[in-house]
Amino acid sequence: SSLFTIPSLHYIGLGNNQFNGTLEFGNISSPSKLQDIRLGNNNFRGPIPRSVSRLVNLETLVLPNNKITGQVPSLLWTLPNLTYV
Repeated sequence: SSLFTIPSLHYIGLGNNQFNGTLEFGNISSPSKLQDIRLGNNNFRGPIPRSVSRLVNLETLVLPNNKITGQVPSLLWTLPNLTYV
């Protein structure tokens, strides 16, 4: 199970924890209320997963100071409430 698939969760703030590995948003198939993801200052690597575009209520995505590679998924820019990346 993924933290990102908890239906009632609005905010994930896990910055400054030295987490590592690839970013995984899990199988986001049910409606998510997640609005704010803050994962800066960790050691995540690899691309931003395309599944982030399924978080239709997402307003804020903060990922600085990680080892993110590749392009930002173009579908991210279609999220209607996204105001800060």
